[in-house]
Amino acid sequence: MDLDHYSAELIQLAVREAVLNQVYSLKYVDKILLNWQKQNIQTKEDLQAYQKAHPRR
Repeated sequence: MDLDHYSAELIQLAVREAVLNQVYSLKYVDKILLNWQKQNIQTKEDLQAYQKAHPRR
C-alpha cells in the first residue's frame, strides 16, 4: 500500500476481481492493480466508470 500508493478499497476490489475470475494468485492481483493504474483508476467510482465505458464481452 505504501510503496505503490494503492488504497485499501482498490486492493479489495482487485482481490474480488481475481476471485471472481477464479485466480488465487497475488501476482494476478498485482497485474490487475497495475492495469488499473495504467488506466488511471484510483477509486471505486473510477473503476465503475471504466467498466461502464468498457463492458466485458
